[in-house]
Amino acid sequence: DLKKVPGNIPPDIAKIDLSNNKIRQLRAKEFEDVTAFSGLNNLEELDLSNNSLQNFEYGVLEDLYFLKILWLRENPWRCDYNIHYLFYWLKHHYNVHYNGLECKMPEEYKGWSVGKYV
Repeated sequence: DLKKVPGNIPPDIAKIDLSNNKIRQLRAKEFEDVTAFSGLNNLEELDLSNNSLQNFEYGVLEDLYFLKILWLRENPWRCDYNIHYLFYWLKHHYNVHYNGLECKMPEEYKGWSVGKYV
């Protein structure tokens, strides 16, 4: 029943499973100058499936240099201007495998891939 990313994640962790929670937002600055995934330089796999995410704030993924797998399915992705950051980050980090990036809102884009929308 997590509503946000815990702040006490060990910096050397390689895999985080935050699936099946109630996380609505990933902020670039959870606290002053601390991002949601700040300092997790060894993270290779991140599972954010089945949360309440609509987009990622700009800068949230910047420290994830070695990310290889990003699970995104079963989130209510909102296809508007705010989804562009996540899409372009994934596009520029082509070595990151991801799934589940499909528009759920607004109704006219429901079922579209975010790439098609962008």
